[in-house]
Amino acid sequence: MYFKSSYGDIYYEIHGKNNTTVVAFLHGILLNHQMFKKQIDAFKDEYKLLLWDMPEHGQSVKLQKDFDFAIVADCFIELLNELEIQEVILVGVSMGGWVSQFIAHRYPERVKALAIEGSTPLHVDLKKIAFIFRIYCIMFKLLPWGIAKKIMVKMTEKMELDPDLKEIFKDIFFRLEKKTVLHLFRGVGQEIAKGIEEELPHPIRMTHGEKELKFFKRMGRTWQKENPRLDYREIPGAGHGANTFNPGEYNKDLQSFLVCWK
Repeated sequence: MYFKSSYGDIYYEIHGKNNTTVVAFLHGILLNHQMFKKQIDAFKDEYKLLLWDMPEHGQSVKLQKDFDFAIVADCFIELLNELEIQEVILVGVSMGGWVSQFIAHRYPERVKALAIEGSTPLHVDLKKIAFIFRIYCIMFKLLPWGIAKKIMVKMTEKMELDPDLKEIFKDIFFRLEKKTVLHLFRGVGQEIAKGIEEELPHPIRMTHGEKELKFFKRMGRTWQKENPRLDYREIPGAGHGANTFNPGEYNKDLQSFLVCWK
């Protein structure tokens, strides 16, 4: 289904039961709502699930400018208003974890709780991670697009990702234009460098796969020590994007969090 936002058409899907807690899923960079297909059957009998493609992703509007968390947040709230949804639990994976935190910061009254997977806190200094996004942008600019795409795919192959997710990523990436990828990587780098001014007041479950990057896991453990509202877990046997890598354990862990905030 499509919703016409202030910025253009937004693709979304609704699964599950009406008149129940709404759980909204936010995907990673270059991906789309399909990365949550292993969560639909697990949760549709108990919750109302909102899956969508963020602007500049999937079947949603192409912004023709650098990716902007504020625009994403505004589109999301416009979608909630259209669907007459007042409050949601946000589930964000990878980049979706940062966007989830930004939405909760910008519209705190619309978010009941957050479950963040494969990401980092957004209120801390992320300039080193933002620098990595700038390096990618330099590579995309300097190299012929065909060569840059092959390098990116080879790098993805070496990452601890679910094989199905790798195939989804490769299929999407090879069809994208160079300017779209630059808009995304440059925008995300700029947005996480800015971050948010203060820690969120919401209850948060943060998870990382057991095989996730060590400094991501270190940031998660540090955040747990500093924030009594945050519960940190590791998903055994999983890498980045534990919801696809080990959906059985991830779904079990997510359910243990959702039931607390139904």
